[in-house]
Amino acid sequence: MDETALIRRALDACGYQESLPTPKALYDCLYDFVDAGVFRNLESEDIEDLTVAEMAWGLIRYCR
Repeated sequence: MDETALIRRALDACGYQESLPTPKALYDCLYDFVDAGVFRNLESEDIEDLTVAEMAWGLIRYCR
């Protein structure tokens, strides 16, 4: 699966269908979840260390 398709899948799973499938949109989506306390093992500073694939698959698994 290419990066754009993976991002689209993650954004759709999380209810961000209106967002363009970009790494920035994926970052913003994950940031919203972390900020809301969904991923208690992550802090906002940790997101920058994650790859696009790690962010996408983490969100897809959570939002199933």
